[in-house]
Amino acid sequence: MLDQIQHIYVIGLGAMGALYASKLYDYNPELVHVILDEQRKMRYERDGFWVNNKKYDFNYVTPEQSKHAPKADLIIIGVKAAQLHEAIELCREILQPKTRIISLLNGISSESMIAEHLGPQHPFYAYGVAMDATRQDTHVNYTKAGFLVFGEQNNQTPSSDVQQVQHLFEQAQIPYQTPVDMQYALWKKFMLNVAANQVTAILKVPYGQVKTNPYVQQLMFSAAQEVLDIAHVAGIALTEQDHKEILTPMLQLNDQAYTSMCQDILAKRKTEVAIFGETVIQLGLKYHVATPVNQVLVNMIHAIETSF
Repeated sequence: MLDQIQHIYVIGLGAMGALYASKLYDYNPELVHVILDEQRKMRYERDGFWVNNKKYDFNYVTPEQSKHAPKADLIIIGVKAAQLHEAIELCREILQPKTRIISLLNGISSESMIAEHLGPQHPFYAYGVAMDATRQDTHVNYTKAGFLVFGEQNNQTPSSDVQQVQHLFEQAQIPYQTPVDMQYALWKKFMLNVAANQVTAILKVPYGQVKTNPYVQQLMFSAAQEVLDIAHVAGIALTEQDHKEILTPMLQLNDQAYTSMCQDILAKRKTEVAIFGETVIQLGLKYHVATPVNQVLVNMIHAIETSF
């Protein structure tokens, strides 16, 4: 149980990690520590790190230095899926029994991986939604901060840890939500990600096209339908109405901004398709639900990646 939040460690200064690190730094710079390798530490200290054109001089801590650093009250993991195992190992040196962990990764599996390797008492269920942050080198920009959804699996009566972090977010002006049923909430975001990330990445289109192009929308609804079909068999409380509303979180985003997977494709980086379409395919096999749309999307993404 958290007594007081004095040390927050951020692992991964991607678009979302930097967004939350900057807000926490604006609230209280002494709270925030960023773990990264020596090369990045030297570069960021030399050139600076910028969020919405404001320079942030974060307290950078290398893995070696973390062995002697204060233990963490809260850890925010903002890496890509391929770096999750490395991030989990970086947590070990700063972990204490009461440390809570928020993973910003998309998908529905990072919390269970953290629990398996570090202990089930550490991770919150969490995800971000409705932000349009993008990163170019050491510059992160956003117009919509969205909100962070987090909590225990059941929040009918929020735990003291949840209440502590809620208070922190209020002080740091970080919008948040704590749903009663976090498993349902995670699957709802998963359905959105499976649809939006994969389709926009293949077509290389921004949110403006998601809002207005009926063909883009139909592809998204088709991919999302397979997640809904699996949820029904798996006992997850997703509804037809949830499926109809998958476009809603994106309607307020910048027309020129891109999903994270589309940003990866445009930058010729490997994507997180493993935690989207490939997970849908695996779950389809497990629950005997056909997933032909996601199979095609996955194949197309791998075909694009092969050209990099």
